[in-house]
Amino acid sequence: MSVERFKDSNSLYKYELLDSYYRDHSIEKGRKFKKFFDEFCQLVFDINLTMLENKIDRVFPLVEGEKTAYSSISAAIHSLTPYHMSEVGRGTEEYDFLNKKRRSTDFWCMSKDKDFEVWIEDKYIGCYLNKDGWKIDAVNRVNTAYNQVLELHKIDNKQGIRIHKLALFNTIMYFRTKDYDKFYKDENIMKLLDDGPNQLAQELQALYDGLDSRTTRHIDGGLLLGVLDLRECLKKGKDKDILHVLVGGENKYVAPFYILAGVVLH
Repeated sequence: MSVERFKDSNSLYKYELLDSYYRDHSIEKGRKFKKFFDEFCQLVFDINLTMLENKIDRVFPLVEGEKTAYSSISAAIHSLTPYHMSEVGRGTEEYDFLNKKRRSTDFWCMSKDKDFEVWIEDKYIGCYLNKDGWKIDAVNRVNTAYNQVLELHKIDNKQGIRIHKLALFNTIMYFRTKDYDKFYKDENIMKLLDDGPNQLAQELQALYDGLDSRTTRHIDGGLLLGVLDLRECLKKGKDKDILHVLVGGENKYVAPFYILAGVVLH
């Protein structure tokens, strides 16, 4: 796999890591983890774009659902480290080897030099544009992921283990339109598109802040967003039939951004 496409200034696919909500000084190996997350996002996007470019799939596999996303997430982790597993169990207070009572998580991996571990809970969400801005359409999934990583933290805390916990959100940011070309000539809408990833970060942070602050404040490492920006690709009409998805009648929804958002606990 290669991510050179994101380093090519002429590429229609733009990638950016947003880290303004991330506090790398507040968690152990914070800078190394940010680098790991950045490389992970680029690899996942590269895998998905390769599928589209070679007409293997009509839509971005990452956001077809959590189970479909597993393959590209697993492949990206495998490229970064040889130490990884999926559907891994952690012992709870009621853990019993014979009865297998334990809390499982979607992915586990360890850095190549074995100096940090990551437990990952993955969820697929959508974020849509309306007249008031961007809104998450799967708030329940976000809260479920937060509660899952908090539960993992409680287990690790009792066992004296310091492991990074990551609530990972495969996110499609989309809008609906009847006239695609006219939409991209509206300056007000273009400003809303520009602010989309930042608004998603604000929404995710607000939901996290709504949790019990006594539980979360001291373990909150912040939020990282790997953003794949397809606006130039869409404006120039490249692969329109692939990147547009019919939802009924003449209406289409169009995805200017695909995002991997990660909320980190430690």
